[in-house]
Amino acid sequence: MLLTNHAQIVYYVFIVIGLYLLYHIALDVRTAPKVSVAKILLLVGAVVLGLCISSYIYLSVYEYSHFSIRGGGTAGASGGLAWDYATNWSWHPQELITLLIPSFFGMSSPYYWGTMPLTNAPIYVGVVAVFLTVIVLAFRRTRLVIFFAVLGCSCS
Repeated sequence: MLLTNHAQIVYYVFIVIGLYLLYHIALDVRTAPKVSVAKILLLVGAVVLGLCISSYIYLSVYEYSHFSIRGGGTAGASGGLAWDYATNWSWHPQELITLLIPSFFGMSSPYYWGTMPLTNAPIYVGVVAVFLTVIVLAFRRTRLVIFFAVLGCSCS
């Protein structure tokens, strides 16, 4: 995942992995505390190994960030982009409808009338995925299924 060179996605994956680890620690801490410590150490070791392997990507990005307008403009300058400009590229809450109805704001550049700048097509989850989620929540409501359902709802 670290070698994909997409820092934002890596950031979100690490949040999910961290929450999943906390979920397991909460379940194991009373019954098997040594297992919890082992899980934490294994995750830390995997992250350190992954960071070492992918360091050539992120060290160059870090070095360049001092010269980018996102990191402060010129070398040594403080600040960065204004909040409005930086969040202009974030997904607008109105775009959530495109998860179920992909053509709600139009499908291609000249016909797209949504809120996202430079968007060619909407993001689409699909009715099948939503239907299967409802089925698994109805018939297999384990702790793990509920954890991922809550995580999925909070990420959307």
